[in-house]
Amino acid sequence: MKRFFVMFLLSFILTSVFSEVNFDFSLSPGIVLKNYETNKIPEDVVEWETFDYLPPFFEITYTASSGNNDLFYLSIPILPDASVYYLENNGLHNLPIRKDFIPFVDSDIPYEVFYEISSEPFDLSIGRRKLKWGEGSYSLGINDRIPHMDHLLFSLNWDTSVGDFGYEYVLTIPGPNASDRNKTFVARKLSSEFFSVMFEMGEITLLYNITPNFVDLNPFLVYHNIYEPSSNDAGYLSSTIDLKNYTLYSEFLLDQYQLPTESQSSPPNAYGFMIGGRKKGQKIDYGMEFYKTSTWLYNKGEGNEDFTYPVWKNLLLAEDKTINYFLGFPYGPDVELFKIFLESEHFGIDYEHLVKGTITIDTPYNEEEWQKYSIHGPVPPTTVENILRLDFKIGNNPTFFTQSIFRNKDLWMLVGLEYTFSLKIP
Repeated sequence: MKRFFVMFLLSFILTSVFSEVNFDFSLSPGIVLKNYETNKIPEDVVEWETFDYLPPFFEITYTASSGNNDLFYLSIPILPDASVYYLENNGLHNLPIRKDFIPFVDSDIPYEVFYEISSEPFDLSIGRRKLKWGEGSYSLGINDRIPHMDHLLFSLNWDTSVGDFGYEYVLTIPGPNASDRNKTFVARKLSSEFFSVMFEMGEITLLYNITPNFVDLNPFLVYHNIYEPSSNDAGYLSSTIDLKNYTLYSEFLLDQYQLPTESQSSPPNAYGFMIGGRKKGQKIDYGMEFYKTSTWLYNKGEGNEDFTYPVWKNLLLAEDKTINYFLGFPYGPDVELFKIFLESEHFGIDYEHLVKGTITIDTPYNEEEWQKYSIHGPVPPTTVENILRLDFKIGNNPTFFTQSIFRNKDLWMLVGLEYTFSLKIP
């Protein structure tokens, strides 16, 4: 309740500061149909998917600006507490109540609250929101599968007669309640665009178990050449080619490179790549993608050295839990994924064929394990999953909608009705 009061007080204060204020309200009650029982708190990212994608029963969105170049955004979603959703309600609806109808609201809000300024050639964003790199459905570098990231982001863009050039800096630190996973991520990225082709080159630095200093956080240093202690670096490349209604794109992430002159006992190569394409039609977009992550990508095995982003879950009926989302590709290392999708205004179809090896982010990272397994993966015995996601909506305020996930033999389907309305304060 205290958190709700603070957010509404902040909204009231900002209303007197900004020249244009909007309140948007969304009511989306829904029931869940599924063929399996839900009686425990999820342990990993994959099991959290249905809760992370659960639409809020009620949502208040506050936006304010002082002109055309800035925006303050605050979203207050009213969701059930995750422990109530899984342990008491068997995951059967998105109503924020217990069996005895006592309200139990998710207290991890807000998921999104940020202030951004966009004024050529400079852009700035500070606060909490999802972040993502690349054109693909998933990114190997920074992926929006993470529910929210506390961040500072600024970018510079230059349009010249030769081409367009850009620079982006991202600083993100997991919330204080995940302090047992003491991490800071600093990312820097350069981009260049010539005609219809864009290239990006960047570096993602993980700082762990230390308080970052100026050298660590400096926007204009190539961190890999500084060799500061308690750090882990990955190189990032991406490309995008636009050809009329077609877009081709790719990503490459290099987490570890073993030089030919290095001993075979040194850490092995660790990399990931993706290639994909998308066709934009008059009413339907469609495309396909392929992802591969090598055996030891994101893994360093010791404490906080892996490329995972801890998100703290405050649970009212169970012990609080920290979920380690991958900073990049959400399925982690030792994976091959083939994906096809169709998207339109009223429906979406998404099919994934996932081949997962035996190596996980928790596999011991030592010479004995390196010698035992191929560095390329997937390491046998492999598991295969076929995942189909269907989204459908019809009508315009109110809107009937369904969200479905078929994972091998498991079915999860949300059926709901959405109604929205707005209030504008000039």
